[in-house]
Formats: sequence, C-alpha cells, structure tokens
Amino acid sequence: MIAKVAIPRPVKDPFDYRIPQKFIPKIKKGKRVRVNFRGSEILGYIVDIAKESRIKELRTIQDVIDEEPIFDNHLLRLTKKVSQYYLSSWGEVLDAAFPLGLKKSKIKIERKRIDKRIDKEEIVNSKLDNDGYNKIRKIISDRIFKVYLYHARNQEDKIALYLKLIKEAFRIKKTVLLLAAEILSVDILVSRIKRFYPDDIAIYHSQLKTNEKKDNLAQIISKKARIVIGSRSAVFSPLAEIGVIIIDEEESDLYKKPDAPRFNTKKVAELRAKMLKCPLILGSITPSIESYYMAKRRVFSLIRERGGEKHSLEKVEIIDLKREKDIYRRKGLLSYRLKDAIDNSLKEDKNVVLFLNRRGFATFIRCRECGYIIKCPRCKKNLIYHYDKKELICHYCNYRRKPPKICPQCKKSYINYSGFGTEKLESILCHRYPQSKIKRLDADIASQKGKRYKILSDFNKGKI
Repeated sequence: MIAKVAIPRPVKDPFDYRIPQKFIPKIKKGKRVRVNFRGSEILGYIVDIAKESRIKELRTIQDVIDEEPIFDNHLLRLTKKVSQYYLSSWGEVLDAAFPLGLKKSKIKIERKRIDKRIDKEEIVNSKLDNDGYNKIRKIISDRIFKVYLYHARNQEDKIALYLKLIKEAFRIKKTVLLLAAEILSVDILVSRIKRFYPDDIAIYHSQLKTNEKKDNLAQIISKKARIVIGSRSAVFSPLAEIGVIIIDEEESDLYKKPDAPRFNTKKVAELRAKMLKCPLILGSITPSIESYYMAKRRVFSLIRERGGEKHSLEKVEIIDLKREKDIYRRKGLLSYRLKDAIDNSLKEDKNVVLFLNRRGFATFIRCRECGYIIKCPRCKKNLIYHYDKKELICHYCNYRRKPPKICPQCKKSYINYSGFGTEKLESILCHRYPQSKIKRLDADIASQKGKRYKILSDFNKGKI
C-alpha cells in the first residue's frame, strides 16, 4: 500500500511513500508520519492512501505519530482549497493549521459523543428588535452559507449577539467557532462567554502552554468542547458539527498571516463556512470599508440594532509634534495638551490609557561619527533596542544580538539611541508621575499569561 504524504516544504505535489506491513493497521488520512525527504527526517501529513504508485522505487514511512487523525476529510479539503487559492504547498498549509508547539508531540484522544447538556436559561439583553432576533434564529436554522455583517453599537451588544448565536446553535445540536483578532481579545471573549457556558469552551492560540494546547485540542477532537474561541490559527481547529463561524473585530489587519504560507483568516473562514453550508458572521463596531461596501451592495447581509439613544461623537484633537517643537523650542513624546489631559484625569481619579504602535525603547540605533545604522543582517530592517531584555531585536524575523559598544564600521564609541516605543513611553510616564501606578501592556508583556491577566484585572479594579 502507498501513502500520499504532503510535505511542509515549498513543493507542489504530495509524495508517495510505501507503507510497511507493521504500520498498515495504523495508517489513516489526516495522521502525521515521519519520513525521509531529501536526506532529512521530517514530519509529513497523510492526505490519501492508494494501492500502488507509478513510481517504482519508493522510500518507506519510518513512523506513525498520531493514534487518531488530526485532520478529518473536511479539514484536508479545506487546507487543499487554501493552498490552491494562495498558491502555497498543501503541506505548508497543513503545517500552519497544526497547533504550534505540538508538532513533535503525540496526542492521545478519547472520542466521545457530544454531551446533550441543558443550557442555562439566562436572558441576555441586546437592542435587537423582534425582526433582528428572528433573523438570528433563521440564520442558524436555515443551515445555508451566507455572510452577515453585524454592525454593533458597542461591545456589550456585540457579546449579547454572540451569546444568542451560541444559544441557537446549541438548540439544533451544533457547535460554534469564534475567532478573535489577537490573544488579548481571546481572553476578553472567554471571560465574558464562560459565565454562561463554563464547561463548553476550548481555547485555541499559539501562546498556550504545551499541556494546555494538548488538553484543548483533545477536548475539541473528542467533542467535549462545543465552543472554540481562538486567534488566527483557530480557523483550522478540528471542531465538528459547526453551526456558525463568528469573526470578531473583522476589520483588524491581524487576521492576515504575513509569513509563508500567507493567508487571510477571513477568506479561509469564508471557504470553510461555504464548505460546511453554515453562516459566517463578521462582527464589528467599526467595520472595514470592504465589508461595509459589500453589505451596502447586498453581497453581505447587514445586521444592526434598532435605533437607540444618539450619542455625540467624542472630540478628536490632532497635535503636530513637529509644529509644537517649532513653537515651544522643545521636543518630546508628550505634547503639552496631552500632559494637561493626563494631569486633569489623574486629579479626578480617572484611568488613563495611552496607545503607541511601536514596541521597544529605541527604534533607531546610529553611529554619530560615520552614520552607520544597526540593521538586521537577515532582513535589513532597523534593529529595535529593548531596555528590559538589554537586546537589539528584529521585529520581523526575531533576530537578536547584544547592543554594540563600538560602531561595527568605524570602531568609534559614538552610538546614539533615538526613536521611541512603548518601553520609552513607560519610562517617561514613570518619571513624570512617580506617585501613579503605571503598567505597560504590549506584545512582550501579553505573551506572559499571568502578567496579562493581572494588568487587565488591576486596571478594571482601578488599581492602575
């Protein structure tokens, strides 16, 4: 017998491998196997099984990794469609679809039927009128593919609609796949939905610990979990009997995977929903221009709450820091207007949130003598100085090195650190407001689960 194995390399077709007699009872589509490929031992994915091959001399499968298939027929078809749509290799897409950190692990799965548990009868308020609520019931019960754009007024109404969709999906014995733009958003959604369905949720993202990933994946495959909440990679989660796919904050660019194999999670979710003949809900308070345009052209169906109180838009001020520097003969990250706003908020015992779209302490490291700029040797991007780690880091490929004491080019010691990121902003604020408790929450901190929860919890309690 022959196994067709998709290799996670930029190659076009699956490769044929002979199945040793001892492995024939274990071989199934969707399992991982260890094979020799161009002189290296790697893990590949069985995508088909055949009686014979047109190639005479074949290498044999060395080992079967999984006890049960990780990818069912549906996910194999989906990943193949994604590879064809984005011109990637099938093996690379399967590798991207497999949970990070588990590629070398054996996953033991106990298959069980879905529990027919009784949902908690808890009323969730939203501003949807009867027509809107009936539309939700129809969305789920029709079991047809259609894309809906839900334009919410606020976070509360958005969560309320998601809970109604979950309740309706459960009513017809279906499951729910809920995608979030980033891991922090996953945490927020889990905390809100867990109050209603504490035993039904599996979390799916790359920053879980290995044991947590194994447990959550086993819950999904064994059908113990009826709701999967996760980030971009969760679009490939092996959740069965999906009744609705929801994409929260659909306008976010974080749904686009920038490295190979590249894909847009929204498009993959659309392909999956179309294959499953289930609705796809795009939820947002500020929809993307593309989605809103599609809704206006009636390609997507638009869902809105009934009219409520009209709130005036908050006043937005744009401060030109370059102009301020010319007027006040000073430069700095905080404008006078921003300082006043922070001072007034602190006097009134209010919280303050500042957003900055750069990590690190200094974003431009340059020799003042010869002008040499310290760049990443791999991708030629500027290296960013991280004060906490005392390292220069490339934010594109994660290359790291110690800061140089002398210029690599002219050997002089006139190294200048300029530019700013969240670390420098934190330092400036701590110096200006020593009596206030100030915390930084960026991707460096967010990767540490305990710290992330502590900061969010303390902020909600007014301790920060």
